Amino acid sequence: MINRNFRDFKFQHKRNQNQVLFSSKRIKGDAEVLNLIDNFLTEKNSFIFESVEKGIIKGRYTIFGKKPDKIWEFNNNKSYSVNKNNKKKRIKGKPKKIIENLIENFKFKTPSSLPPICSLLSGFFSYDSIRYLEKIGIRVKAMYIVGLPADTINTYAKTFDYAKKVKSTYAQFNVFTPYPGTPVYKEYEDKIFAKKFEEFTQCQLVFKHKNLKSEDITKMLDNSYKNYYTNPSWILKYIYYKIKNTYENLHHGLFRFSR
Repeated sequence: MINRNFRDFKFQHKRNQNQVLFSSKRIKGDAEVLNLIDNFLTEKNSFIFESVEKGIIKGRYTIFGKKPDKIWEFNNNKSYSVNKNNKKKRIKGKPKKIIENLIENFKFKTPSSLPPICSLLSGFFSYDSIRYLEKIGIRVKAMYIVGLPADTINTYAKTFDYAKKVKSTYAQFNVFTPYPGTPVYKEYEDKIFAKKFEEFTQCQLVFKHKNLKSEDITKMLDNSYKNYYTNPSWILKYIYYKIKNTYENLHHGLFRFSR
């Protein structure tokens, strides 16, 4: 059954609001999901995005997508729309503005029964994609989780190495925290040693981790921020963009004044 109230759908439609139609299904065991993962990518333009590494944690979100209505492709300063026959059509305008308009046009209010990760617009971001976005003026903020249930000091070191390769303008590091009221909380309820809600800050360990101690997590978090934002290449990149933005703002201000 589709989980949408018809009267509400009609009301939002008349207001030209983006909406999503969805249905829910409860399954037993992992067999059905694993079978979906194994066979889904056989279709053209299909994709699977994982919220964390496959198999690390129960309750994670997996996004499956296929048969997209529209595809956009960005290459250097050129933008294209791609139809279902894989034919490209050039789009006029700057890629930065086109991407910003796409994000704005595809916004919608996420129904309370769906996870916040849901979206009408999906994209693949590789190292090169992020560098391209920043090249055309879009500053990227990447977010990383410290102390996932299967993490060790060595596995997290690989996560941080990945962050350094991505080299986004901004990076945020947070401690894995099973919040009360979430599905994952029930799995860790008997392991949680935090006594107050105020302790669930994503800045400290709140449950008994099988591989890491609280001081390990604190040190990993502190070192992540310190080593990321004191990296010489990041500092040079930040200074470059500050100078570039200052120059562009000054130039546009003088141009407007001269007219």
